[in-house]
Amino acid sequence: MQTDNSKIEAPRKKPPLRPEDRHDPFESRSKSSANDDGWYDSFDH
Repeated sequence: MQTDNSKIEAPRKKPPLRPEDRHDPFESRSKSSANDDGWYDSFDH
């Protein structure tokens, strides 16, 4: 059962690399990228 749970939790915790996942709100702000910031700002707010 533990192995099964791990297999199901793995994909759940780490979903496919999506544009939203790739650019985290924290990382984007930390990097202060004009392009990323602008895009995320519009999407976040």
